[in-house]
Amino acid sequence: MHDSTSTSPFAAVGSATVLTGPLAGAAVEPTQTAVWVRRGRKRAFDVIVGGALCLVALPVIVALAAILAVQLRAWPFFVHERTGHRGRVIRFPKLRTLPVTTPAYADKRVVALAPVSQLASFLRARHLDELPQLFLVPLGRMTLVGPRPKMPSEVADAGWEWSRELVRQGCTGLWQVGAHTDDAVSSRPEYDLAYLVGGSVRMDLWILWRTAAQALSGRGVALDEVPAAVWGSGFVAGDERAAVRAVARTLPDPAPALGQEPVRAPSTRAMPLEQVDIEGAAALG
Repeated sequence: MHDSTSTSPFAAVGSATVLTGPLAGAAVEPTQTAVWVRRGRKRAFDVIVGGALCLVALPVIVALAAILAVQLRAWPFFVHERTGHRGRVIRFPKLRTLPVTTPAYADKRVVALAPVSQLASFLRARHLDELPQLFLVPLGRMTLVGPRPKMPSEVADAGWEWSRELVRQGCTGLWQVGAHTDDAVSSRPEYDLAYLVGGSVRMDLWILWRTAAQALSGRGVALDEVPAAVWGSGFVAGDERAAVRAVARTLPDPAPALGQEPVRAPSTRAMPLEQVDIEGAAALG
């Protein structure tokens, strides 16, 4: 970790990571109009930038799919089910990088033993097998930048982390460009929760840039390496886990059991400004 004199708003205090500098103590108090405008701006960003990225990625996906189909002698795409916006299940396609005999939801121990080609190993290490998810962005099922989608079984046991599901899940995000992507998402909640309370248009652009850089270099970044200039003003002082727990107290918790109807977010009309749902805080702006 860097020391507190760096440009980062984070610093190490014991085993915790806390906010420092001018961002420490900042509160999220968006007006109803600001929440609506930010949501609209983020959606416009997804449609314009996401649509452009789809056009760029299409020939790459087709070429990779053709090579993988030959290598694996199987259909080069498969579908995963994850929990998306407001608890709805989303089905997103991925490039197949493992033999068809490998279970779709195999754990890392099984995956480590599976025979894979050098190309497949590279795609998995750089998350390039997830490129087809880009096409869900213009459709509104995912967003370009946001919390990483979890499997339904993970969300059902996630407790206060259910607050992640009240924003659209992202094709990329702080966790995806982080230095701990070998760990489970649930073991490193500080990345997604930092985005939930500190997201901004600058943050989204920076994450997209880091996603491209990481695809080339393979190097992730720690939270204290994120430049202070890209953070929004929506921070709650203190340890990130405590910050999200504080926000989550205003949101549905725990998550509904599998097979039940998703819990609706509380109406923003009847809530104090500081309790307006966190999609406004995590949106662009």
